[in-house]
Amino acid sequence: MERTPFGYLWLGIVMALWMGSGCAKPPLVTPIDPEITPVPAHEWMRRQSGAHQTDAGQVFFGIGQADGLRNVSLLRATADNQARTEMARVLNAYVTSLAEAAGFDRQTEADRQSLSVLARAALQQARVVDHWYDAPSGLFKTLCYLDMGQFEQVLKSERQIDAPLRQRMLSLTGQVHQRQAIQQGP
Repeated sequence: MERTPFGYLWLGIVMALWMGSGCAKPPLVTPIDPEITPVPAHEWMRRQSGAHQTDAGQVFFGIGQADGLRNVSLLRATADNQARTEMARVLNAYVTSLAEAAGFDRQTEADRQSLSVLARAALQQARVVDHWYDAPSGLFKTLCYLDMGQFEQVLKSERQIDAPLRQRMLSLTGQVHQRQAIQQGP
């Protein structure tokens, strides 16, 4: 069977389309709607994980970062996991400080367990809300975010802590948050 110039033309077009479609890549970081992102990137990029006062009010940040990997998807997943781990550390410290300020006795295992349950329940409400990727350096950063209103809702619904102590803790949430934010600085 002989090849005609027309057959070579079709083969060339098919090969060009096939090769061209393989080079198209989706964006590395999905742009996040500014209506959904509660904190502008320039604000959280300069901060550390912890309690912060922002224009949105009292919030908790868990900031994760990853670099040194060539796979951007793996960088993102690593940074997301680190941000959630940081948020867990921040919430555990905050819940412990809040309980001490409210006069909570952590002597028994049941008491320690109820604080752990509260911190885990609050962590479930925290969300990864923003990403930042610097292609030249390969640095990927992630923001995990929880605002004070969400934490207070979790605390109100926590039934393992008796009602009077829960009310004292609710009345002290802002003061303890402010104290932690001052201790860590901007």
